[in-house]
Amino acid sequence: MTLAWHVLRPHRAAWVLVAVVVAVVVASLVVVPRYLDVVADRRLDLALADGSEAATVVWSADLDAEFLGADSVDGIASALAAYPDTVGVPLRQTLGAPRWILAFPDVTAAAPDGHFVRLRWGSAPALQQSWRVVEGTAPTAWTGTGPVEVAMEREVADRLGATTGTTYVATEATAVVTAIVDSDRALPTTQGVFAHPTSERVSATDDLLTGGAYVDPGSVPALADALARAQLVAAFPVRGGSVTASDVTGLERAADKASTQGASLPNGYPVTVSSRLSALLHDLESEQRALDTLAAVLISAPWGAAILVSVVAVVTAERRRRNERILLSARGAGRGRIARMAGGEMLTASVPGALLGWALALAAVPDVPPSGLPMVIVAAAACAMLSAGVAVVATKPRGFPRLVRTAAEGVLLILTVVTVALFVTRGLPETGSDALLAATPLLIALAASAVLVRGIGLVLIPWSRRAWRGPRIGVSLALARIARGGGRFLSVAGVVIAVATLTSAVGLLFVAGAGVARAAEQTVGADVRACGGATGVAEPDAAGAVAQLRTLSGIPVTDDGRLRAVTVLAADITDLHLVQPGIPDLAASGTAEPLVLSASAAQLLDGDLQVGGRPVSAAAVVPDATLPTNEGTWVLVGDAFADALDAPADSVCDLIRARPGADVATLAADVRADRPGADLVDVASESARRTAEPTVSALAGVLTGASVVALLAALALAVFDSVGSAADRGRTRSVLSMIGADRVRGLVLAEAVPITATAAIVGWGVGWAVITVVVGSSGVGDRLGIAVDIPAIAVPATAGAAAVVAIAAMGATVGTAMLAARRRGRRDERQE
Repeated sequence: MTLAWHVLRPHRAAWVLVAVVVAVVVASLVVVPRYLDVVADRRLDLALADGSEAATVVWSADLDAEFLGADSVDGIASALAAYPDTVGVPLRQTLGAPRWILAFPDVTAAAPDGHFVRLRWGSAPALQQSWRVVEGTAPTAWTGTGPVEVAMEREVADRLGATTGTTYVATEATAVVTAIVDSDRALPTTQGVFAHPTSERVSATDDLLTGGAYVDPGSVPALADALARAQLVAAFPVRGGSVTASDVTGLERAADKASTQGASLPNGYPVTVSSRLSALLHDLESEQRALDTLAAVLISAPWGAAILVSVVAVVTAERRRRNERILLSARGAGRGRIARMAGGEMLTASVPGALLGWALALAAVPDVPPSGLPMVIVAAAACAMLSAGVAVVATKPRGFPRLVRTAAEGVLLILTVVTVALFVTRGLPETGSDALLAATPLLIALAASAVLVRGIGLVLIPWSRRAWRGPRIGVSLALARIARGGGRFLSVAGVVIAVATLTSAVGLLFVAGAGVARAAEQTVGADVRACGGATGVAEPDAAGAVAQLRTLSGIPVTDDGRLRAVTVLAADITDLHLVQPGIPDLAASGTAEPLVLSASAAQLLDGDLQVGGRPVSAAAVVPDATLPTNEGTWVLVGDAFADALDAPADSVCDLIRARPGADVATLAADVRADRPGADLVDVASESARRTAEPTVSALAGVLTGASVVALLAALALAVFDSVGSAADRGRTRSVLSMIGADRVRGLVLAEAVPITATAAIVGWGVGWAVITVVVGSSGVGDRLGIAVDIPAIAVPATAGAAAVVAIAAMGATVGTAMLAARRRGRRDERQE
């Protein structure tokens, strides 16, 4: 042991370097996949958050009166409670408490003032146990005689003009409002009428309102006899937290099976089970695959550079012992023994380094799976095998490595051509990561580096000849060396990979930022959107233009007499054009009123159009996302047209555009102060929210990490290459010194500048090729929300990033050479 340490001690710096590089490689190879898994888990949790309509399993059944007895409510409750145990894992553990209601058919009733309304009686026992009565007393059970006591949510009561004591007389029964309760949204969306009344135009001036009224659960049997039937709707929320992205396939399969097999009530009555969960999970998987594919493309080159650094570190460490290996061979040691010794010694550095990388991965990312442990074994074994191979080759003639290098370059060029051809014809895969296609940027960078090293001499030959006639012999020698093929592959490869990675990272960050800004603008519809709250307030000082957008209720839209499901929006078109230039400023055209159609509405509507029974003409078609509405199929009419319809508005929103030079945050604060009750959102906050979403933040994290690794690898390769060339430069300086040239200036810089600058230009081109492919290939950019026009600022920004890498690499090369020269001078002084 003492002898072994005595032999290894002079090379401990090289061994430490190997351990550090292996640690970085292992940590990056373990952290990145786990990081993407964590992102997938976060995206799943957000998708299954409370309030997501798609993340539900819905029960529905039309029940006849004979199935609605005194114990029917308890039977339904028990069936719902037992249902989670009947579905498969992992769906079982994600189902929350159901929100359910028994709703009876709508009945037309007369209000005390003589106008008619539609009432939908219903009972939601779970909700009614926890509601807060703000006026009156909770209803009691109805036995079939006298009026039916009901409770209304505040918003419904306000819209219907109801107060406690208001009666509604219908043929089937009379209802009396005994309680007003706080509005609640904890019901299935199909029964939203209990929280949001709806309106239907029944004449040129009259609307028929439909509102929900809760009855006591004990009223269900008597109401069933009076109304003959009822509809059961129950929604089980599917909640995240208890499942991970690895459970998505099982969750999707269990949801499909639940929809297929249905359910039944205790009396045997069948229940239809439906869910949009599968579609939601499918979209999540598609987006995650797109992110994984993009990450694989972006990190392949930095990973390759990091692995190249580790290979060079091992080779450098072994070359320091070349003379020892030759001596052992001369004393009769066979190649097998030399290989075993070199491999065993390298394990003393690679095993601790790999374990250190595993520890760093554990510290950086939680819950690193045990499957990452083989990476430790593979890394240590690879270093040992490489060291053994280098030790054996070091005892052979020097021509063999050159032959291997030439063959390797040929294979690399052929593989790159094939890969690029496949990449151009197939594009990025949409259903998974293709290892060969993902490695395309790395292969292009390595092949370009090899060609550049071989071909740069052809370009510099004229400059080399001219330099010999100049006064600086160092420059002429450097250019002559490069012209003879002395370009350094390691430095070139490192700079090409680093510049390509940094260029693609900076460019894609600009593209992602533009995509987020566009999505935020489409969501808000202006700089600030304020819905509800006080009306008639003064416009903020920072406001440049304001338009009021209304969503009208109960307005039929027909084409050739066919009723279509289209949302009707109303606004002052001139004001709206100032706020949203995508909306053209229309003027009346003859007797047919002009209107704006969304693209989806234009595809649906064909023929003579009528809105609210009045003829209209489609004057313009704009994208669905031009206006902020939850429905993509919409028509926009002017305020005058809407006023003639005299239709109520389900929502009223002010779209506010800031005046030039005004701060959007200040505008939002002013609007919030003027309208404290408004539902307000602004572009800045919406952009910040979208930027913080897992997909965007993960993309930024991958790009940043890849850039850092690539830059460090470039610096390390430049240092290694400079150290490897030190002996050759030393011999050149000695010869020059013997002929009287004592001071040779510019030798290192003249070699580094043309090589590094050319490599940076090539890397910049590779990086832009990656950006172009990502933005426009196979829908990957669309699925990640970054498929927008590349901002013009990205070009100078990426050029600046390339310049930074080139300068850093040249600085590392020159600094290493200067340090080596200084040490050599001190050594010569000591020898004298």
